[in-house]
Amino acid sequence: TITDDTVIGAYAFSNADELLTVTITHTVTKLGEHAFAYNNKLTTVTFDETNGTCGITTIKTGTFRDSVSLVMPTLPASVTVIEDYVFYNCVANPSFLVQDTVTEIGKYTFSFPNENTVSKLTTVEFEEGIQLPVISEGLFKNATVLVMHELPLSVKRIEAMAFENCNAEEFDYFTVSNE
Repeated sequence: TITDDTVIGAYAFSNADELLTVTITHTVTKLGEHAFAYNNKLTTVTFDETNGTCGITTIKTGTFRDSVSLVMPTLPASVTVIEDYVFYNCVANPSFLVQDTVTEIGKYTFSFPNENTVSKLTTVEFEEGIQLPVISEGLFKNATVLVMHELPLSVKRIEAMAFENCNAEEFDYFTVSNE
């Protein structure tokens, strides 16, 4: 459990070989880039939302990148920005709910190194009412078992390689409006 500190610096727990679980208390307001990246044994990260609140609004670049055992179904409601590569190559995570507070998801966040990567990511859902204007570059690249049922109505742009090497037969029909 991480307590009292308000900032967990860049690479603070990166490559911490024996790190299995982490609880981040409501006093933490910032996670640095790659703070928990490259942890093969990390399975669970819990955000303590005492009184229904968490102080973190941005999940920085690569925060959980290559933590191949991590299962994290959602982030705290306080999070509005998920930067690039946050869950890159987190192959154990079967599903993720993007809450309606999120307005930006960076490049390659839910992607994998290549189409031969064995990933369990089958579902990414967007909470109703989310205002997410862009599906970023490579966002779901190589997520070969992903089933995408619908994109938020707020999406106005889908960037390059967003769905590259995804199994197109598993995608339900969706439309994107330019309104």
